[in-house]
Amino acid sequence: ILGILSLLAGCKKEDLGTDSKSTIVSLTGPDVREDGGISDAGMKKIEAQASAPSLTVALVRAPISDVALDQLAKFPNLRFVQAIGSPLTQPAIDRLKAAVPEVQVTK
Repeated sequence: ILGILSLLAGCKKEDLGTDSKSTIVSLTGPDVREDGGISDAGMKKIEAQASAPSLTVALVRAPISDVALDQLAKFPNLRFVQAIGSPLTQPAIDRLKAAVPEVQVTK
């Protein structure tokens, strides 16, 4: 039990690639279309938080494709995209960074 508690106590937002003031939007399987783009429901989740000064989109067991990065380019306050295991290409990441220079992508 002590080991689990120490692991939980050591988990910080910074460890996830976010800052302490970032609003995190978690997307899961139903939020991602078959082509790897973000579904309408997923986009609504993000848009509901779009006024936050710093926005993080975290994919939970839902790999996205380059299509999703193109969709995310419309959010100027996007700072982090956590898409572990997603087959994202460098050109798509570069396009997102051209639209939102401050964004960091973890794949």
